[in-house]
Amino acid sequence: MNLSRAELERADREDQNFSQQHNHNTTFRQHSSKTITTPATKYTSYLKILNESHILLVHNMATSRFSQSPSLPIAASVFATIFVGFGINAILRPQNALEFFEFEAPAASDKKVVDGLMIIYGARDIFMGLAIYSATYFGDRKSLGWILIAASGVAFVDGAVCRAQVGKGEWNHWSYAPILTAVGSVLLGVLDKA
Repeated sequence: MNLSRAELERADREDQNFSQQHNHNTTFRQHSSKTITTPATKYTSYLKILNESHILLVHNMATSRFSQSPSLPIAASVFATIFVGFGINAILRPQNALEFFEFEAPAASDKKVVDGLMIIYGARDIFMGLAIYSATYFGDRKSLGWILIAASGVAFVDGAVCRAQVGKGEWNHWSYAPILTAVGSVLLGVLDKA
């Protein structure tokens, strides 16, 4: 285990104090009044530091705040990127986006209406992605958590529409809804300990 310079200096100071208080012969004064510490006393000091670090680690685990994990904003950014990608796909390639819903290609007379609706759908997905990005980088974790939970509701509704209209394709949407809810709930502090 590598100890930082500050930890080594602290160990030396503690070792000097210990030696002075207990009158041990483990440190010797030279003419220049420098302190020479034996390896045995340094080892004892390192053990004290490790023990204190272990106590601090156990305390931190007992009072951990999972909502502050640095991996959560990364996960949220991944979801945001997926939503933006779906939105751009729906706007530029409406027919491909319809296939994600398992819908058949519209008749020629309905194509203009369906393409218009896919642009609206694409704008919705881009908005969700940008809202997640904004809350990730400029907002707080609770607002990000609520946005992710709301996005999971959108995914659930999309899947329900697929199931009701086509009878299949719901898991294209329902598969990621619980993940959005889980990440959002962790951001809200559900797993944090007091």
